[in-house]
Amino acid sequence: MAAVPILLFAATLAYRSIAAERASLEEKQWRASRDSLAVVDTTLGRELAALEALAAFVAEEGGAPAAIRSGPADHLRGQHGWRGIALIEADASEVVAGVGDLGRAPGILAELTTIRQPTAAILPRDVADSLPPLVLAAPVPGSGEKGRVLVASLDSAVLSDLLERSAVPEGWTVAAIDGQFRIAGRNRNREIYVGTPITPSLRAEIERAQAGYFFSLNKEGDRVYTLFTRSPATGWTVAIGAPAAVVEQPLFLLRLSLLGAGGSTVLIAGLLAFFLVRNHERRQAAEVQLAALTAEAATERRLSEIAANLPGVIYRRVLHPDGTVSYPFVSGGVERLFHDSAEDLRRPRPLAELGDVVRYQQSADVGREMLRSAETLTPYEVEGTVLTKDGEVRWIRSMALPHRGEDGSVVWDGVILDITAEKEADEQKRVLMAELDHRVRNTLALVQALASATLPQGPERETYFGRLKALAHAHTLLAETRWKGASLARIVATELAPYGGRATGPPRTVIAGPDVMLRPEAAQALVLVLHELVTNAAKHGALSAPQGRVELSWTTEPGPKGSWLTLVWIESGGPKVEPPTRQGFGRMLIVHSIRHSLGGETTLDFRPEGLRCAIRLPLGCTAET
Repeated sequence: MAAVPILLFAATLAYRSIAAERASLEEKQWRASRDSLAVVDTTLGRELAALEALAAFVAEEGGAPAAIRSGPADHLRGQHGWRGIALIEADASEVVAGVGDLGRAPGILAELTTIRQPTAAILPRDVADSLPPLVLAAPVPGSGEKGRVLVASLDSAVLSDLLERSAVPEGWTVAAIDGQFRIAGRNRNREIYVGTPITPSLRAEIERAQAGYFFSLNKEGDRVYTLFTRSPATGWTVAIGAPAAVVEQPLFLLRLSLLGAGGSTVLIAGLLAFFLVRNHERRQAAEVQLAALTAEAATERRLSEIAANLPGVIYRRVLHPDGTVSYPFVSGGVERLFHDSAEDLRRPRPLAELGDVVRYQQSADVGREMLRSAETLTPYEVEGTVLTKDGEVRWIRSMALPHRGEDGSVVWDGVILDITAEKEADEQKRVLMAELDHRVRNTLALVQALASATLPQGPERETYFGRLKALAHAHTLLAETRWKGASLARIVATELAPYGGRATGPPRTVIAGPDVMLRPEAAQALVLVLHELVTNAAKHGALSAPQGRVELSWTTEPGPKGSWLTLVWIESGGPKVEPPTRQGFGRMLIVHSIRHSLGGETTLDFRPEGLRCAIRLPLGCTAET
């Protein structure tokens, strides 16, 4: 116990010595930072004031381009470090007039979107620049609503030269940082870092406070204690980084002196301090671990509350190496959906007995899907009906994502959704569609019967019945898909089926194109259009001659207003074609139904060797396949 007072005295002495040394170094950094910031502010203020005066001169001269070649040109010749001056539209869309070499300086206006007062910034580093220029910008008074800006390009080396002459110890880094968080000047390695962004840690500190002191890594990757000060006048910042080895050296030297002077007492004190610190660290680690466990428990509790309120069941299923299955976690929704307790599912049981608990009635083989998912570690999804304890039949969908456990087991995290309402809605929709299909068929049959009883025998009657038959065919194809769409290939094949065969020689019809699903409105319109083309070819065109031939192809291709579906109808080998002298109903139907109903285009070319028809439809008329 006699060593305790000595230990306390040594610790107090060490604390005071280290604190004094650290305070001295920190004060030296603060002083150097303030001095350097004052130099930067003075330099920027002088140059910005000169540019503002030139902007006022240009305004007095009415903003004429000739004004740039008088006052600013004289100033440029008399100022060291100024490269060029130009009058520019505020949106950088046009350089009105300029003198000297501006280089990339006008590009800074893209960043400085609104310039209401003189501003300075360093250009981003470019591979073509050995050292990017410093850019000054000042608004020209009275330059109108659009506004003009006087921009000057300066040699940025002047800032680095000033910082190199700052009173900081060797090895310290001083940097001037503009309002865009880029390095505008640096006392070390200027040719590498000027024009580059500052480190993310330094930017975060500058955005958080006007001044600060923190530990970080500099651009070279060295450990430094960085002190920064931001100017309220220009918005620029000066940062000074002291090497960590310099800041931490007093503590190291003090430890050596205490060990040499204190001998065994210091050794005892050091051991005691070690154990005290170690005990403190262990206590801190235990507190951190306890806080983490508390947060994890709170998170699990919140997740459990969320899972309990979801309209379904969230579960974790485990297939153990011995072949048994258990549910370590099942949300409370299992009681609402199956009327079963979650405890019934947590007990491990053979896979074959899983159906006794879940009671699937109609489903894919769940066990087979689970084994497939376990072997391939791929997700699975099954649907089926289950029988609850209350005797109610419910439709469910189970989806799960597997992963391998540390003991070789397969773990699924999944969800079970009650899709009974969805299935009932689908069934109701199916019944309604069947009823609608039946009524449409009856309506078409009634229209045909009325027409048969009303229209006299003749070509017009047969043409009318042919169109009704084509419309009924379109309805049949759409009814097969519950009015989701119809296959273009099937429509074409059905319309050309009566003319496809020939005993010898090449076929009379050639069809080529990808299978495209058409929306209901497009399918109905195209059925009528193809019926008119086929009927015309059979009566007057290629299909009316023994050697006649029809080629129908379609492709999808990009267009100026989006992708299009293009169909091309080509007739050959038939009678010589004469352009019609009047527009009949069939031709009007082909052109107008495509244009007005589908927003497409139709081209009819009555060539002597045969009709050519091109139809273009926007791909919005196609359905998802």
